[in-house]
Amino acid sequence: MFVPKDMPCSEWSIHVTARQRVEPFKKCFGDRVVVKRDKFLVLGKDEEECRRLTVAVAWAVQRKPWRWEVDLWKSFVGVGAEFVNGLEDGWLD
Repeated sequence: MFVPKDMPCSEWSIHVTARQRVEPFKKCFGDRVVVKRDKFLVLGKDEEECRRLTVAVAWAVQRKPWRWEVDLWKSFVGVGAEFVNGLEDGWLD
């Protein structure tokens, strides 16, 4: 939000910041939360676990110092593995 897109290494900065936001909670998230650049992939065994993890990740990303905001309206919520596997590679890069 505060990093200009044309700033040198801005993509690297966003990637590192995103990873640092969830890293302290890696023990709780396990391998169910994957960070890819400025995107977060949350995987749950069922809908309840997915909702719980999504709320936890949103909290972790938006905690102090506040600089990030999670746009859930741009998110895929409640989709299956077949949907994710069917996405073009550009979505997963």
